[in-house]
Amino acid sequence: MAEGQQVISQEILAAIEGDSEYVAAALGAREREVLSLYAAGLEIPEVARTLYITENSVKEYLKRIRAKYTHVARPATSKLELFRRAIEDGIVPPVEPLR
Repeated sequence: MAEGQQVISQEILAAIEGDSEYVAAALGAREREVLSLYAAGLEIPEVARTLYITENSVKEYLKRIRAKYTHVARPATSKLELFRRAIEDGIVPPVEPLR
């Protein structure tokens, strides 16, 4: 992170720029918050409590997020796939391998 902002590595940027089929899902700010927490491992009730919203709201955001990814031909039907999309879109940092 640089000055409180997430930084995407040059390798990831090059891969994204070199992939003509890559398209960002254009998630809104709240959708990015929900995805960030959910992809980081929180369950729906925990995301709801953290953001002071209902569990149904979290489910609705996740439904919209999945629809947006499907719309740009990057489906994310599982939590793992959502995690991958969050990394690809720079919403969460990539996981470093254990040494």
